[in-house]
Amino acid sequence: MMKIRIILSMLCCMFILAGCYEDEAVIVLNTDGSGSVHQKLHFTERLLVAASDGEVDKNAPPLSEEEMRETIDSALEISKLVVTDQPDGSRIIEMEGTFNSPEQFFLSDYCQKTLSLRLSQTAQGQAVIYCKTWDFSGNGPEPQKLYGLAKGLHVKRSLVIPTKIEKTNGYSSNHVVSWVTDLRNKDGLARTCKFVESEDKGNGYVIFDASALKFSLPPPPPPPPLKNDSIANKDTIFPINLTAESNGDLQAEVVSISMNKKIMLEGDSGPEMSDMKVGVKVSWPKEITPYGYNVPVLQSIQDDQGKDLVEDNYESFREFHTNSQSQIIEVKTKVPDTKSRKLLNIQGYCSVVKSVKTEKVVLENLYDLAGKDSTGKETLDKLNFKIKAVQGARLDISVDGGHDSIVALAIFSKEGNERSSRGGGGWGDNYSYDFNDMIARDDKCEIEVVISKDIVKVPFSLDEALLP
Repeated sequence: MMKIRIILSMLCCMFILAGCYEDEAVIVLNTDGSGSVHQKLHFTERLLVAASDGEVDKNAPPLSEEEMRETIDSALEISKLVVTDQPDGSRIIEMEGTFNSPEQFFLSDYCQKTLSLRLSQTAQGQAVIYCKTWDFSGNGPEPQKLYGLAKGLHVKRSLVIPTKIEKTNGYSSNHVVSWVTDLRNKDGLARTCKFVESEDKGNGYVIFDASALKFSLPPPPPPPPLKNDSIANKDTIFPINLTAESNGDLQAEVVSISMNKKIMLEGDSGPEMSDMKVGVKVSWPKEITPYGYNVPVLQSIQDDQGKDLVEDNYESFREFHTNSQSQIIEVKTKVPDTKSRKLLNIQGYCSVVKSVKTEKVVLENLYDLAGKDSTGKETLDKLNFKIKAVQGARLDISVDGGHDSIVALAIFSKEGNERSSRGGGGWGDNYSYDFNDMIARDDKCEIEVVISKDIVKVPFSLDEALLP
């Protein structure tokens, strides 16, 4: 199950476990920026059982009415939400909602992560909506290999545009464009493979006339770029001066662009670039010491050729390891076009954990608790903490937030001696701890967990930056 989850996490639209899963959404955009969404999800019994066993991580699609409402949050005004459990054990969720503010909708996590849509502007001033249908890095499994694991997967996004479509790589008719990931049969697999292996690597887009819109898009790009120079650099760090944005005591600013360029050979059209990263500096006054951060989220970044450079990055939590009043955090982007000289419209935020509140809990009957839904401790039950198994010298647990929710975990013998740990590892909400000695039935487990966090989103932005 772990291997399946890791492989299938490369599907961009949703992170799911194997088994038939269907997700269709129709998004209607009006000229004034208002619109509507109709989404229908169909989950098989296998996926629902996996979720009940704790085998679906936090990136999975919403499987219940409560999860759907939490996912949508303030992105939509929900007008219909029906959950129907089928006789075969599957579940259908159908939702309809409306939005009045394009900023509130298109910048929401629901739009960008669940629907995988982003509204932006091309270098020529046209409106563009991107739909990321597949996360293809070139190093992961091919769609043909995923077919056997996720046969039945079907994800479709359809957009109704308020004006004539000028260019798209989706299926289009009049004002409607769609992108499909289809692993239900071999014909669908062939179409999906063709799109994934194309120049766009499974990234959908639709370009249309912005003059028909009665709301503002991101700022237009600067004039066309200068002629590209034939200069080869390697491991280039380009510093940037910028007035930092802030959120209370915290500030964030884009301070560097780093990349590798492969040296040009005779006859090459230009240096090939790779591994581009944006450096974001988070700073704070000496009076406070923030606890940690998630990897910064880039909501917008383009090159001056109109290429979208936003790359999906896992929002993994990390502690600040610095004695200074700032730390530079790098976030990966896609590689710009070889003709590019500038980056445009860099916008995003960094989620910073200013402080945490923890609590220690002692469990005295690990073997008896293994496999049970409750530990009998209110603090742990609120985090859905479970002892999944005690196997020799290994302790398997699951908890909301995974290892990030655990500050410390120790095993003590009945004599009070702490058993030496050999470390651990895990994925999502599941984690395993390994010890040098067997865990005895009369051992005690002392756990310190995070029960609350003070989290703020610190924004950063930059209109343009020259590439090295």
